[in-house]
Amino acid sequence: APTGILVNAGEGLGYRLFGLDGQLLGEWLTASPMFGRNEGIHLVGATGALVFLGSQDNVPALMISQQGALSPLVTFPQPQQFGGMVSLPGSTQIAYTAFEPAEDGTVLRSRLYIGEPGTLSSAAPVLTYDSRESTYIQPLALHTGEAGVEGVWYTYTMWGIGGGPLVDPRLGLVYLDLATGSTLDGLGTDQGFSGLSPDQTWAAWVTIL
Repeated sequence: APTGILVNAGEGLGYRLFGLDGQLLGEWLTASPMFGRNEGIHLVGATGALVFLGSQDNVPALMISQQGALSPLVTFPQPQQFGGMVSLPGSTQIAYTAFEPAEDGTVLRSRLYIGEPGTLSSAAPVLTYDSRESTYIQPLALHTGEAGVEGVWYTYTMWGIGGGPLVDPRLGLVYLDLATGSTLDGLGTDQGFSGLSPDQTWAAWVTIL
């Protein structure tokens, strides 16, 4: 069961964590405007830090809020864009994607990164994906085993389409094995991904006709 509920108190007011008994457990400043959707937020383990998608000098950035101070971890200057973030509850591990058109404009190139807040800015991508159909990879969940984080589930999202529950095309479901770099298709791109169970054993989708 969750230990609490993280609530967006509104722009300029930050986030607040409430226990299941309604008691305030913590609050974090997020003074910069919020971009994107709720896939861009993570409470980092027991460190008391909050990583969220905000901005630095009007440039979208992954920010960290800790002890009342804000600082950027990774920025996304144009034409680069943020593609989503996932994390492990109670841990320091974070995965995110960034995407941009290739220099020759023929493909949309997305990259997947994994690390802790202190290493994200220097992390090398664990996966690079080129699409001629204007799709980018969106991380869904980190998979753990005895060795820690062993893989990442991700889907494909259409660039420029989204913003609401009725228009959120996510195609396919893929598992990336970090040890080997190999991928396994759980769903094809003709299947619209809908959700992954918390234990990562079940997936929901619709068939695209």
